[in-house]
Amino acid sequence: MDPNERLQPVIASNDSPDTQRLSDAVGIEPPRLGISHLMVLTACVAVYLAITRGFYGMFAPLDWEQSLGTFQAILWGLYGIGSGAGLAGLILFVTLRRRGWPFPVHPGEYLLVMIGVSTLLSLISTGVIVSMISGKESSTPMMWVFAVETLLCFGINALVFLWVLWRVKFLRWRLCFLVIPLSCFLGLFATIVIARMMGGSLFGVAGAYAGFASQPLVSVVLIMVLLKDYRDGRRYPWTHWFGVVLRLWLDAVALATFLMYLFGGPGH
Repeated sequence: MDPNERLQPVIASNDSPDTQRLSDAVGIEPPRLGISHLMVLTACVAVYLAITRGFYGMFAPLDWEQSLGTFQAILWGLYGIGSGAGLAGLILFVTLRRRGWPFPVHPGEYLLVMIGVSTLLSLISTGVIVSMISGKESSTPMMWVFAVETLLCFGINALVFLWVLWRVKFLRWRLCFLVIPLSCFLGLFATIVIARMMGGSLFGVAGAYAGFASQPLVSVVLIMVLLKDYRDGRRYPWTHWFGVVLRLWLDAVALATFLMYLFGGPGH
């Protein structure tokens, strides 16, 4: 019998007494956090930092710390740690599913999968764009590639989001997940507005930082949901908290990046 079938009676209704005791009622917990998980996490962070540093090095041949600025380099490293951890979460998802574990089950685990998919798509997209820029001087085909990649990434992320929204049965967590696309649209709106104000010349700088400003909105709602869960006495495994902490980590770095640009400029 499929392990997921045993979960259906437990997660059948939103915020029912059964769902409030989901971790106890399921009777299936993920493997305990071990050295192997930490090794995979470390490896994924190292790989992510190495890849993104290589991408940046193609356009900044000087020492990367001098090119970025000290504070921006620190933020880049912190964001790289979070993104690399997201890739580790994606590996955890694939590994547990191959072994027949019903993963993801808890809301934070779905957050973990979403972050991992988004990070992987971002790496692939950036790699293709960098190869196009370094290989051709004309910007016309590159713009088409960028447009197609954007649509593909948006479509895949949208499918993952709909899958998560369908699977998560906690009403308050559903509302939390609904804030994610809202923050994305707000960031896109801010990017377009600033790009038009700047005549498009600062689209890649000001627009990107404006997009960062909307991300912490998810963390605000997330913290509210966590406080409600705490008052209700809900208990979750470490895999849930892995996804939750990772989301808070990335949003905090995004907010710090926006504040850095707002008050000090990208070179500080």
